[in-house]
Formats: sequence, C-alpha cells, structure tokens
Amino acid sequence: MNENIQVLMSTYNGEKYLRNQIDSILSQENVNVSILVRDDGSEDGTLKILEDYESKGQIKLIKGQNCGFIRSFLELIDSSDKSDFYAYADQDDVWMPDKLISGIERLKKEDTSKPLLYCTSLQRVNEDLKPLSVQSYPKLKLSIYSQLVRERLAGCTFVLNKNLRDMLYGSSKLDLEYSHDSWTVLTCWATGGKVVFDNSPHILFRRYGTNTSVDGGGLKKRIKHELRYFGKCRNQRFKAVKKLLDFRADKIEGDNKVILKSIRDYKTSTRATFRLAFNTKLDCGIKMSNFITRIVILFRCF
Repeated sequence: MNENIQVLMSTYNGEKYLRNQIDSILSQENVNVSILVRDDGSEDGTLKILEDYESKGQIKLIKGQNCGFIRSFLELIDSSDKSDFYAYADQDDVWMPDKLISGIERLKKEDTSKPLLYCTSLQRVNEDLKPLSVQSYPKLKLSIYSQLVRERLAGCTFVLNKNLRDMLYGSSKLDLEYSHDSWTVLTCWATGGKVVFDNSPHILFRRYGTNTSVDGGGLKKRIKHELRYFGKCRNQRFKAVKKLLDFRADKIEGDNKVILKSIRDYKTSTRATFRLAFNTKLDCGIKMSNFITRIVILFRCF
C-alpha cells in the first residue's frame, strides 16, 4: 500500500514556474500525495493558477496575507492535515518522480517512533532546467552541534515523519526569525530525532536572480554570508534556542539539553561565553565556519 504524504508549499509571485513544480509533485511515483499551498499575498497570476488546480481537486489552497516565507511555512505546518509523512516544496523547482518515495523508504528503515528527517543533495539547474552542478555538501556533519554552527541542509529536499511534524506543530505562534528549514532540523535533533542524508539528488533546483535562498558563490560571498551574524542575523540562533527550550522543554534531554542551555546562558558571564566559544563539539566540518562562529560567540552575537 502506498504511503500518504502531504506536501507543504508556500507561494509568492511565482507564476512563471509554478505549473512545472505542481505537475512534478502530482507525478510522484508510488505515493498518495496531497498538496497544501499557502499563498503569501501574491500580486501576479499565481493565485489564478492555484485556483485552477484547486478547482480540479488537485491542491488545497490557503489564501494568506503577506508575512514572509518563514512564517508562511510555519503556518502551513500548523494547518497541515493528518498524514504519514510531510515534505516542503518551493514554488520554482522540478521534482524527479522518485523524490518522495526515496525519502519515505529511507525513513522507514529508521526507528519510526522518533522524529525523523530525510534530506538530499541538489541538482542545480538554470532557468531552463539545464544542469549546472550537483550541490553535495562536502565535509557534511550531521549533528545538533553542526547545525548550530552552520545551516546547510535545503528545506526543499526534506521529507519528515509524523513524529517530527508533531514536534513542530504550534511553531507559527513563536514569532521566529529562524528559517523554517533550520528550525525543522534543530527541532529534530533537540527532541531526540535523527537526520539522514541522501547523496543522490532527487530535485532540479532552479537557480536565477530572484531566488530567496542563499546558494553557491565564491570565498568572498561565503565570508559575507557567514558575517551576517554580526548584522541582520545577530542573536538569531540564541533566540531560536531560547524559544525551543521553552517550546519543547519536556522533549529535550541529555547532551541536547546541555548544549542548548549553554547557548541560552552564554551571555551570563565571561566564563560561560568562553566555554561555549571553545566547545570543540561545535564543528560543522568547515574550518572557516567554525572559526567565524567562535568569533560571533565571543562578541555575543550568536
């Protein structure tokens, strides 16, 4: 029997590529797929396209006011229907036919009583779907410590089980500044779950000038991206950790609670700040990111 999976998609002025994406989701193999779309106040022809699919019974549509993609996805989680599995979708990619079943089959090999998250590498393509390169995350480490240093995994590749969805339910009330995909990964690790990674891409990840996600670039761009924690992302992880500790206090135990509490309390004394900054477990596998993270902590911008 095919597993049930609900795909959560947020749209905003995405008329150009939207039909390609929805059709690729509807064409997924060996799954019973439903699609829940929240439109984030589009001003182009996006709503008309969505209403066409809705009239055919192919999607369920929520017409929302503009609140940004983070809040939009969190509201989708809180509006999601009962299902065995869930997935996030951007509005402009194209999914390979086996994308969802690949994630489901991998997660079914794990302890399904725990929160579980599946993610993959990305086949980067241009606007016309011409292959560019595979984004495969070299030196990737999978742990709560790595996630706290650098958010690397792409939400558009995620498949999550019901237990993880239940851990996330209610997140839209938290007024988060942390991205929905990073929040998903952090919540999974913190509540005793597991993240599994597939090196094979199952998505055509369209890259062009107006994408909202950060991707690619040389050393200069990477350093600029990392230094965002001194500016617009100042205290972002600190705030997210505090909210998570309050939100799921009864589900966070052991070493996960220790590291999260050390972040929550790292500004209380110089000793606490230095202890966190030089915690050797805070390692994402990339020396530059590790170094910048320690500087960010020492300046109490984490």
